[in-house]
Amino acid sequence: MRFDQIILGINTNIVKIVLLFGAVLIISIVLPSCEKTYDNMTQMSVTFSWDTTEDAGSISPEIKLSSVPDGTDRFLVILKDLDCDICNHGSGYVNFKGNFSIEKGAVNGSYVGPRPPPGKVHTYEFTIKALDKSGNVIGIGKQIGKYPFGDR
Repeated sequence: MRFDQIILGINTNIVKIVLLFGAVLIISIVLPSCEKTYDNMTQMSVTFSWDTTEDAGSISPEIKLSSVPDGTDRFLVILKDLDCDICNHGSGYVNFKGNFSIEKGAVNGSYVGPRPPPGKVHTYEFTIKALDKSGNVIGIGKQIGKYPFGDR
């Protein structure tokens, strides 16, 4: 094989890698912004307490809501560990039944409860998005809490 063929082969692979990386970067920036929201989105109030969950695990706590917008069909519930960027605690959907709380254990999907390293306390954020029948976000609320709580 000639030297120029070797260099051309390497360059082709590098170009493919750069293009693939660029495509992944563009998708990661564009996809989150594809979620349709309304300009006058309702700000919901969210409260929760870890003490309603035995050892948190994969059982979501009861989440109380207020200012749920008219037209809400279901909620998207997302848990994020603010102390660990790579820790994904997932999300899940809950149908809105007209009451202003999400029952303990109702979050299904990829939800995983808090699990900080032994002896450490982490800060977690629940984000609740109210969705209409078309899947548009019409309301949002967030609440932060520490885990473990108390003397655990």
